[in-house]
Amino acid sequence: MLRDGIQTVLLDTTLDISSFGEDEAGEIYVVALSGTISRLTNPDARDASARSFSTPDRGAFVASTPGSASALTTGYARIQASQVSPLPSGIAIFGLQQRGIVVSETSVPASPLIQSGRVFAEVAGAVNTGIAIANPNTGAATISFFFTDSNGNNFGSKTTTIPAGHQIAAFLNEAPFAPVNGATSILGTFTFSSNLAVSAIAIRGFTNERSEFLMTTLPILSVGATGGETITLAHFADGGGWRTQVVLVNPGDSPIGGTIQFLGADGQTISASPYAIGPRGATRIPTAGTASTVQTGSVRVSTTTTAPSAVAIFTYKPVDTTVTEAGVPALRNGTAFQLYVEKSGAVETGLAVANPSASPITVNLALTRADGSSTGLSGQLNIPANGQTSLFLREIPGFASLTAPFQGVLRITSAAPVAVTSLRGRTNQRSEFLVTTTTPVDESAAVTSSELLIPHFAEGGGYNVQFILFGRVSSGTMYLFDRGGQPLSLLFQ
Repeated sequence: MLRDGIQTVLLDTTLDISSFGEDEAGEIYVVALSGTISRLTNPDARDASARSFSTPDRGAFVASTPGSASALTTGYARIQASQVSPLPSGIAIFGLQQRGIVVSETSVPASPLIQSGRVFAEVAGAVNTGIAIANPNTGAATISFFFTDSNGNNFGSKTTTIPAGHQIAAFLNEAPFAPVNGATSILGTFTFSSNLAVSAIAIRGFTNERSEFLMTTLPILSVGATGGETITLAHFADGGGWRTQVVLVNPGDSPIGGTIQFLGADGQTISASPYAIGPRGATRIPTAGTASTVQTGSVRVSTTTTAPSAVAIFTYKPVDTTVTEAGVPALRNGTAFQLYVEKSGAVETGLAVANPSASPITVNLALTRADGSSTGLSGQLNIPANGQTSLFLREIPGFASLTAPFQGVLRITSAAPVAVTSLRGRTNQRSEFLVTTTTPVDESAAVTSSELLIPHFAEGGGYNVQFILFGRVSSGTMYLFDRGGQPLSLLFQ
């Protein structure tokens, strides 16, 4: 595959080659001077429903599919570590290609099993929200769910059953989730509970002005009261085609409120306003997105009661067409993070670091390869009080000599807690800029689950998927299943 913008291929052959290229199935071919066409095969390619993995210290395991199958296959993955290993963190990034052009990418985090969850739900016009739930148990899971509108009123209570080992994935206006009152539009939250521990993810879809389906994932939050700490979203972008809407979800059954504050990269307050959220409800705070130039910074959400969950949804519409959306959840502030990063002709990781304190701070960055070996590259970011810095991998001071292609792990450390987020940028075949969430890992976060699940992925029919495991020294096996719970063999390149 000529992936990620790579424009050359090296061959050890006596064949006199006149040209080469990539066909619609994603296979590389070469044309000899005689006109003979030969196709290349990857000796490392494998067809498997289980993949052994090993993640070295500050390294990563990466396995990708070519997306060359004509039929769409969906399913889920179970990640199990060996007896002596902790579980790694991970994500699955799957992208959609239409007519030879990548139009959308989204990432699904590997997550522990849960028995209840709540997520922002929107169904209206070009926007839809889907839910995927995987049941890895040996018995059927009974899922009870309901919707809550913006006023805190519940509706559409129903139950459904997921057989042992199965997965369901559907939009909220489709069976089995469609509200019993026949509502054609939804704005609020979707809450579910299960008698068995399951894995779930929400996918927000937007059909743009070219009828292309743009995807982004939304986090499932735990149901119940949380603490009253201030939340920091490390990045927002407004203007120059960018628009950010901050979505706040109430995890509890009582009204909550507080203040949302947008701060510039220099730490100065741009705006501040109160918010109020009804029981089990949600609210949206959008930026204007009308300025000709882009302004970036961070968002701070304080509370007078219980803290909401927060996610920033970035939308990029440079002219008349929306080209990308990405939902980035707020993470707890920390002093040590690891982040999977890439750099190639078409793909590059970007990161944002926000300083929530009233004093300036220095953030240290060190880059290692996927095999855990050091690149020798390190740098520092000096962030003002209440300020923020956002930049691409190549823009980090000290990283100018980094060459492509590169896959590895960026370690971010600081003496005091900071907020971190990251996005993977891709320039597609139309020279449009797409963004995908790539969630950092807090090194201090405890992992108590016996396994992790990636509750949904898609491959074939225009989709390809990349599985990425990192964050802890670990080894084990990743098992792949289709929606019916049967082992699913994928071609890995």
